[in-house]
Amino acid sequence: MQAIATVIGADLGGFADEFGACFEESLFTFFHDVPPVFDWVNGLRGNPIRKCIPQICCGRKGICANPGLKRAKSSFLVGEGSMQVFIAEDNYYELEILRRQVQSWGSRHGGVSITAVQCVAEVGPADLRTYDAVFLDVELPGKDGFAFAQELRGAGCSADIVFVTNHPELSLKGYTVHAQDYIIKPVEQERIDAAMDYIARNCRLKERRSIVLQRGISQQDRYFLTEILYVEASNHSSIVYTYDKTQSYALTFAQMEKLLPAEDFKKCHRGYIVNLHAVKGLRRNSITLVDGREILVSTTYFQSVKDALIALRGGQ
Repeated sequence: MQAIATVIGADLGGFADEFGACFEESLFTFFHDVPPVFDWVNGLRGNPIRKCIPQICCGRKGICANPGLKRAKSSFLVGEGSMQVFIAEDNYYELEILRRQVQSWGSRHGGVSITAVQCVAEVGPADLRTYDAVFLDVELPGKDGFAFAQELRGAGCSADIVFVTNHPELSLKGYTVHAQDYIIKPVEQERIDAAMDYIARNCRLKERRSIVLQRGISQQDRYFLTEILYVEASNHSSIVYTYDKTQSYALTFAQMEKLLPAEDFKKCHRGYIVNLHAVKGLRRNSITLVDGREILVSTTYFQSVKDALIALRGGQ
């Protein structure tokens, strides 16, 4: 600890003991790369330690005001594992605690990759489509956690969302975006473990699966299953619809149905197969998708689709 204090030009004395092991690990975590240190220091506004290292902030005003996901990936990516977790918490100390708790779970379950930021104003919701879990503080600068969660669902992100907040009275709002959990601060390790256990059971394996479709003689297209909104029958071929493109393949509708896992995709009409994770609303004769598009659902398949959606969302 003293070596780090010497490097940054300030004797921190017994501050590390007072701040605890979390503070010490924070320095080790962020000191390897200069930009994260600037973010860390700017996150300490109002904290006595900030005046110990004023030289670090020279010429880097507001670096943490709008940390986009692209930058966050390079600066805050911690660990490598099969699950991807995004954390947004404006209080840097609480952000670090939450990161440590998720990382602790990951160390016991094969590892996790964590992206952690203090605000989401410049984070593109579409960039989080392949993430397994999103932990959001409700009170974020510029754009609150609920607003960002709605954007995530609108962009087709099917990650499990967990809200972390000081306000238990707001918990009902989480249901509007199908939040998996609502954790009240201070956050205990046991609550994070329970949330991550649930997420792992529901998301870890299926989110990483993909299919490869042959297009023409030599072209192959790979899709993550979470990218596909629905498939439409077209004569003797099938059309795949994603969030940002449409592509036709020389596969019959029956062949395509066999390729797509039944627990994630359901036939809702003689001419449509829908991704259950992309369904925002279900009516008697139509399905509304997370991006606002609508497709048909027939009387024959309505009940099976409804039952599958209820099962997918834990009976809600």
